[in-house]
Amino acid sequence: MAIGGKSDPLVVGGPFVATIRVKRLSSGKYRVESPMWEGVEQSCGRCALLQLDAETTLA
Repeated sequence: MAIGGKSDPLVVGGPFVATIRVKRLSSGKYRVESPMWEGVEQSCGRCALLQLDAETTLA
């Protein structure tokens, strides 16, 4: 799978290519737990927790 590097390959060198394992999928919805925004529901969009090897995990 090619990950990232698609917005400006000249700057970031293009996508990172790796064999990955999808550990978890999420809708990206969460409830804030802080004094300022306590209980407010937010969404960062669909998310995936990816494992590249036994020691590297991307969230």
